[in-house]
Formats: sequence, structure tokens, C-alpha cells
Amino acid sequence: MIVLDSVVGHTVEQTIARAREMAVQKQQSVLVEINDIMMLVDNDLTQEQLMEQYIQKLFFRYEITNIKQARQR
Repeated sequence: MIVLDSVVGHTVEQTIARAREMAVQKQQSVLVEINDIMMLVDNDLTQEQLMEQYIQKLFFRYEITNIKQARQR
């Protein structure tokens, strides 16, 4: 498995595209960290599917943060 960290200045879309390209070239899964969100990128997933997966994980992170803040009040 290849591990890839996002690069400062790249957008989320660019980082996912780079990870997908690496997965296709190496025929391996790529673990990528984008804004503290970990994603496993396989070569059989499309760019749109990966972006949707990222947005879903981002939403879950937002909801968890809201729940934690509500408990602290």
C-alpha cells in the first residue's frame, strides 16, 4: 500500500486525482490524508466516486464535531 500526504496548495480534487493516478499506475491501493481525513483510493473508483466519498467523510467529521461541542455545553 502506498501512503500519500496532501501537498499545500493543491486542491482536494487535485490530490484525489494524483492518488488515483498512482493507484492505477502501481496497481495498488493508495492511502491519502486530506485535511485530517484518511481515504483509501483504489484504481476501480472514479474521480466522482472519490470526491463523493470525501464529502461524505467531511460531513461526518462536521457532525461529530457538533455533537462533541453540544455535549460540552
